[in-house]
Amino acid sequence: MNKIFLLVLFYLFCASFGKVQKIFNIRPGVDESVEVSEGGITCKFWYSVSGGSSEEWQMSLEREGNQYTCFISRGRMSSLYFKDFKASFDGRPLTDSVLMDNSDRELHFPVKNNVLIPKENWKGGANAFAIVTSVSETTRKDEL
Repeated sequence: MNKIFLLVLFYLFCASFGKVQKIFNIRPGVDESVEVSEGGITCKFWYSVSGGSSEEWQMSLEREGNQYTCFISRGRMSSLYFKDFKASFDGRPLTDSVLMDNSDRELHFPVKNNVLIPKENWKGGANAFAIVTSVSETTRKDEL
């Protein structure tokens, strides 16, 4: 089954349960960031793109038990090329991450200092990102 289709279904599943979501525009030539928060957890996405024109993207944050998933998606092929990006949870360790390129290939990028970053030889095409972290209930109570 098409991986983009599955990622879009995942996003719609999250949205249907009232999870935190944000719609934002990614514009070429402008270095920006966006974030969403839920239950004291913040997902951050920094990016710099070129090519194409402004595109609407979506970002959601879902909690299931002690696991948080941050999903960043165009929902279809993007004409933008990411010169740089970083995705993280406010200082919490990433337990999993994935990026879908414009050819629907699943790419696993390195995590350095709990931040998902692009590989050196990556060509820049992407239409979806997902990062996951787990937070123990005792940690959350201590922080709140």
